[in-house]
This record gives sequence, structure tokens and C-alpha cells, in this order.
Amino acid sequence: MNELKKNMDMTFVYMTREEFQEIIDTTIAKTLEKFEKLIVEERSDRLLTTNEVSKQFNVDASTLWRWEKRNYLLPVRLGGKKFYKLSDLKKQFQYPE
Repeated sequence: MNELKKNMDMTFVYMTREEFQEIIDTTIAKTLEKFEKLIVEERSDRLLTTNEVSKQFNVDASTLWRWEKRNYLLPVRLGGKKFYKLSDLKKQFQYPE
């Protein structure tokens, strides 16, 4: 019996149904809030032209071209033009959020 107790390391917590529901609701609300923030960030990701990136991040256009060829920083192509996601640039240049 002593061996059985060693293998069954359990903790019991007693709470009301309302307290348990509150914990569940809070956990779900926090998780939803995190997902909503991620979705909003993804949808509102700003696209910058090569010239805007060059000016804002002090990087030459030839450097951006080299990075693209090395798959280091890939642009998005829309209508035959190159754009860079602001979120990708922030990650690349390690900007704090």
C-alpha cells in the first residue's frame, strides 16, 4: 500500500461549480484575447515599398535585392511590384513590439 501512495502523487482542490466556471471563463477569455490580437496584427500588417524600406530602415535597395536572392527577407509581389511586410522587417531588424 505504501508503494501505491508513492505512485499516486495527486492534489485535490475543492471548489464550487461557480468558481470552476469562473476559472474556465477567464482562461477562455484570455486565450481569445491573444488570438484576436494576433489576427488583428496579421490583417493590419502594413506593406512598404522598396523605397520606403530603404529610407525607414536605412538599407540600400541592392541589399534588399541580395536578401531576397538568399531567401533572407522575401517581398510580397502585388501587381508586378515588390512590397515588404512591416512585421517581417521588425522581426528582421529585431524591433520590439
